[in-house]
Amino acid sequence: VLVEHGVEGVKPREDMFEVIRELDRRGIINAIASKNHFELAEEALRKFGMWEYFCFPQISWGPKSEAVRAIKTSMNVGINTFLFVDDQPFERAEVETVHPEVEVLTDADGALLLAHPRCDVVVTDESRKRRSFYQQQMLREQAAPDTAEDYGSFLRSCEIVLEVEPLVEDLLDRAHELVQRTNQMNFSGQRYSRAQLATLAEDPDKECWVMRCTDRFGDYGIIGFGIVDRPSWCLEDLMFSCRIQSKQIEHHFIAHLAEKARADGAAVLAARYRKTRKNSPSGRVFDDLGFAAKGRIEDVRQLELDLAAFSFPEKLVEIREHGATGDEA
Repeated sequence: VLVEHGVEGVKPREDMFEVIRELDRRGIINAIASKNHFELAEEALRKFGMWEYFCFPQISWGPKSEAVRAIKTSMNVGINTFLFVDDQPFERAEVETVHPEVEVLTDADGALLLAHPRCDVVVTDESRKRRSFYQQQMLREQAAPDTAEDYGSFLRSCEIVLEVEPLVEDLLDRAHELVQRTNQMNFSGQRYSRAQLATLAEDPDKECWVMRCTDRFGDYGIIGFGIVDRPSWCLEDLMFSCRIQSKQIEHHFIAHLAEKARADGAAVLAARYRKTRKNSPSGRVFDDLGFAAKGRIEDVRQLELDLAAFSFPEKLVEIREHGATGDEA
C-alpha cells in the first residue's frame, strides 16, 4: 500500500494501534518486520503517532524470517518468546517454516492479542518502562565499536554503575517478574514464587540482592537478582536480564562478592551452577574468574574460587552497595 499509494493512501487500523499501545503498557515489546522502504514506513508511522512504540525495526525487501532473526539477535531473547502477526498468508508461512518456534497469527487474531494467554502478564512500574530500556539499548548498539580490541575502552566510556541492594517488600514484585522471565542468564533455572522470595528475604542466613544498572545512555532498571548463603559464602543463585549480557556485569558482581567474602575471612567463594543449553554462554563467567569444579549434586555443579589466589583486572563497572535503609555501604 505504501509503495503504490504513498503515505496518504494508508488507512490506519485503529484497532491494531490500540493493541500495540496496550501491549506496550504491559511491557510487551513491539517490533517491526516489514517489506517496505525504510524511510517511507517510518514517515507513515510517525504520521499516525506510532513510530515511538517500536523497537529494533527491520524494514527492507528481504524475507521476513531474516527480519525476525535480526530482531531476536538485537533483543537477545529466545525466539520462542515471539508472536508474529501478518495479514499475508505467504509471509506467515515463510516465517513459520524458517522459525517453527515462533507463534504465527493472522491480523484478525492479532487484533485480539490483548486476550491472548501469553499477553496476560503482571504490569509493574518496571514493565511500563521496558520499551525505553530497549530503545536505550539501540543507542548503545549504534555507539559500540566494531572491533573487540576497542570494546574494553568502550565499556569504560559507558560509565556503567551497578547498584546492589537487599530484597525488601517494595522490590518483591519486580524481583518475581525478573526470575520468571530470565532464561539465558539464569544460572540455576530456578523459578521462585513470590511467597518463596518473601521467605528468602526474611532468612537471616541468606543475603538476597537486587541489582539496578545505569550508564551514560540511560537506566536499565532492575536487571539482576542473587542469593548468597552467608555462613558458607556460597552463591546459591544468580540471574540477570539479557539486556546486560556481554557488558561484564556478572563478572563484576561475582568479583564484588569475592572481595566481600575475603574481607570476612573466607578462604573460598562457592557457587552453584546448573548448566543448560540457554545459560551455557553466560556460565563461562565462572571459568573467566577462575572457579574450579568440586563435584556435583545431581545436575548442579559445585564450584569454588580460591580467594587467596583471586585477582580481578581493571574494573569497568562501578558497584555501589546499599543497605536496607538505602544508605550506601
